[in-house]
Amino acid sequence: MCYYNRQALSLVHSLPIIFNRFFDSKISAIRLSTATAGPPTIDPRDVKPLNTVTAEHVAASLCRAAYKQCELDPVPTWLVKQCSDVLSPVIASMINCSFGMATFLASLKHTIVKPLYKKRNMDPFEMKSSVQPDVYQYGKFMERFAVSRFHEHTHTHRLFPTHQSAYRSCHSTKAAIVNILGEILQAVDSGEVCALVLLDLSAAFDTVDHSILLTVLKERFGFQKGVFDWFSSYLEGRTQCVSASTGRSELLELTCGVPQGSVLGPVKFIPYTEDLHTAINKFPLLHHCFADDTQLPCSCRSECCQLGLSMSEVLRD
Repeated sequence: MCYYNRQALSLVHSLPIIFNRFFDSKISAIRLSTATAGPPTIDPRDVKPLNTVTAEHVAASLCRAAYKQCELDPVPTWLVKQCSDVLSPVIASMINCSFGMATFLASLKHTIVKPLYKKRNMDPFEMKSSVQPDVYQYGKFMERFAVSRFHEHTHTHRLFPTHQSAYRSCHSTKAAIVNILGEILQAVDSGEVCALVLLDLSAAFDTVDHSILLTVLKERFGFQKGVFDWFSSYLEGRTQCVSASTGRSELLELTCGVPQGSVLGPVKFIPYTEDLHTAINKFPLLHHCFADDTQLPCSCRSECCQLGLSMSEVLRD
């Protein structure tokens, strides 16, 4: 009995290490399965450099910021907000230095991942739990200004896909749902047969290839010189560990993926998957996306076989 208790205790203490290695092996397996895919077709554009940030911009952003904080943060968020009149010029200077040197601080590139149970009655050793990433709040604060510049550029040149509702102003899950539901109801009212295919990419954010993403940002979205170098620095040298009540795992270097829990990471996923919309537009099909979830509604009068054939061609392409 004592032996089994020691064995169970040892397994519990090794949970963070087990989770960390599980995440690593899962991502490696998914990337290996897509290693033979061809490179994307990319058209070049131009982009403006990252603008300087003023103390007034920082103070206004701090005022809107939530009181969340990461256990890695040296100073609690409430204190930073309370002292914004003193800290805003300092933070603005640090952000401008980062943009000017085209370098994202290495000390802000670490993420703590905390496994969360999807269901209360789950086996604690089951590897299907969701995760809660925890990143430096100052890093997220700096990212908000980069995202703001990024959105200005994409809006000016209309770079984001029309039917992508994620991480954009005036877009939401409601917009995606209303769009798809409207298409289905319109088809049904017209007496047509309607089908809906739902696509969900496995570990989409964690499997983003850095070299492809940077190529897309450089050639398709026009990121050049200092802007490109800053975004490249943002992805390089990232690490993560898994934290549980029993301790933390060893550090794991992240060679792919965009940082979840961050502000800029998920936004980068949109240009990375932009060619998906180009592929779908080759066919007479409607579609709508929210991040990595894609909905493909298709309708026809009576030819169900043709409907299935059209869907098959899209999925194969």
